[in-house]
Amino acid sequence: MENEQLLEQYVTDSTGQVFAITGLEGIVGAVMARYSRAESGLRETLLREFVNEDQLKLDKAYKLIERVLVAYGDDSVGELEGAHLSFEDISLLATKVIEHRRIGGSPIEQSTRYVRYDFKRENGQYHYYLPHVLGAGLAKDTFKRLTDKIFENYSAMWQPMSIYLESSKPMEEASYDLGKGLAGLAEMHTPKQVAAFKRTYRMDLKTKTCDVLRAFLPLSARANVGLFGNGRFFQHLISKLLTSDLAEANELGRGALRELTKVIPHYVKRAARLDYLDQTAKGMAVIAQRYFSDLTPCENPGISLLQPDK
Repeated sequence: MENEQLLEQYVTDSTGQVFAITGLEGIVGAVMARYSRAESGLRETLLREFVNEDQLKLDKAYKLIERVLVAYGDDSVGELEGAHLSFEDISLLATKVIEHRRIGGSPIEQSTRYVRYDFKRENGQYHYYLPHVLGAGLAKDTFKRLTDKIFENYSAMWQPMSIYLESSKPMEEASYDLGKGLAGLAEMHTPKQVAAFKRTYRMDLKTKTCDVLRAFLPLSARANVGLFGNGRFFQHLISKLLTSDLAEANELGRGALRELTKVIPHYVKRAARLDYLDQTAKGMAVIAQRYFSDLTPCENPGISLLQPDK
């Protein structure tokens, strides 16, 4: 009975065959790593080896993770602990570097489909990333001038595009499922229903406008990315960022390593720049130049329909 009460702090069911684990953030990977090598179940293993008079043996758990992950290189244990991380005000190009490594991670990005991107920052600049490598000369001035022009065009197209889309699908012809099946404005019978319908229509119109115009946004436009990932995912992601040719990615990799070290330190301890990948990429570039430099890309490949219209 005493053990069951003690276990209630860490598992959702102290006696059942199926249960979830709670309250073990940071050391659940260690508990499960030991659990995989023990004859007893997780609850018994937890009580016997990681709890002492109602106190978790954190030092033992950390040493176990250090030994399993770092000394033994058992990366599968790195998938048993996770963390949430946010990257803010990063370029769309950097978001792709992060999101292309998805196995073990679940990213969610500030969407250009739902957010207008013609707002300006406090300094009066549009919301885009200005690469430090440009320095302070002609290259920087040219980049700023052209990027500002892109955002000005994006902003100028907003109202005409919204008006066009509204004329293509007026509110009176729209229909939405607001909880009681698909229905139009004429079928809204109370002021609250009418207000909800109009609000949904305005959001729909904004979303469609964003969806069309986002194709004009440059990759330097800034966005936010939040993601959840396990330790193994973050280790590889940080290594990838640190190895990238993109200076912004290197900076984000250092930031991710710094912040994740505060919450899951043992799981990202081996994250580092991968010289092998860097040298391989450069070697492939040399080979491509050697054997394919005389090839000329087709200027207008055209489009071939698999089933031409009749």
